Amino acid sequence: MTTLIKLLFIICFASSVQAQQTSISAEEEISMSQANASAKDGTYRYYKNGEDKGFTGILYTKYDNGNYLTRQEYKDGLGEGTWINYWPNGNLKEVGTYQKNKVEGPIKKYNQNGNLIAKGHYKDWRIRVGLWTYYDDNGNLIKTEDYGT
Repeated sequence: MTTLIKLLFIICFASSVQAQQTSISAEEEISMSQANASAKDGTYRYYKNGEDKGFTGILYTKYDNGNYLTRQEYKDGLGEGTWINYWPNGNLKEVGTYQKNKVEGPIKKYNQNGNLIAKGHYKDWRIRVGLWTYYDDNGNLIKTEDYGT
């Protein structure tokens, strides 16, 4: 492969990975006001208003200015998949994953300008684990911290 083709491949791959980390797609997307939550079977689940089957799709809330505040993936009423929180200006604030209603897995945090300020992993509902990396507002490494397992 030529250098140019290799470079184009790397750029396309990196863009694809970034897009996967910050986008959510689903067949149905509804506002939290169109859903209700209960623990009918001992497990906290979301249901579309008027339905008794756990909601599968994206639940969202918005700021008064119309920008998203949050978008979260659900499967059978449980938080499962990607969740994204936004700043009022529309920039990303946090991008992470749910696993059976718990915030677990990789997380990226951003400042109001959209610059990455931290990345790491959570387990058991936002307990920091493993190596976390922190950046200043200009993207310069501030520190890394190991939170163990």
